Amino acid sequence: MPEIFVESGQTVDLSMVVCADPRPRSVAWEWGSLRLEAGNEMGKFKVDDLTQEDGEDCYLTTLHVKDTSATDSRTYYLLVENDKGKDTHAVQLYVNEPLQMITLVSVAGALLVGCLLLVCVCIYAIRAGKCCFSTKMCDSEDLVVKDLMQIILIIQKRLKNKQMDAFFSRLNKFEQYFASVEPFKVRK
Repeated sequence: MPEIFVESGQTVDLSMVVCADPRPRSVAWEWGSLRLEAGNEMGKFKVDDLTQEDGEDCYLTTLHVKDTSATDSRTYYLLVENDKGKDTHAVQLYVNEPLQMITLVSVAGALLVGCLLLVCVCIYAIRAGKCCFSTKMCDSEDLVVKDLMQIILIIQKRLKNKQMDAFFSRLNKFEQYFASVEPFKVRK
């Protein structure tokens, strides 16, 4: 099955050459629940009349799709019928939609938050002695929970964004929980 790729908003022509003797008496394009006969137009779709090609008994048919969008991505079927029978051909259309700016901003924000959380976890692991870069235990005496809460406050001050408010309200619950837990120190 032929595949056609187009960018959103462009016009695309789905063309096929069919060879039949005798000449087809019925030519139509179908997609979904719609059917459009040769020589007709419907909204942004138009099917040209059948035209004879250079080869004997070969004919060209074209479905034009204006202002394509993602909803136009599908398989289109060409139905040809003459006195001797019927035949069906398919063409797959793919319409690429550009990424919306809000999507890019959301992904970038999520990656930033993920990186910040990873940094916090790494700092916690190093200070807690769970991840040391030498063979003996870490010598840190600082309170891990206090350091994490300070890091969270610094992040919160630097990221004044409405989308981040919901995230930080969840972190406040985290802070409240650890504030109620008795502080502990890292073992030597």
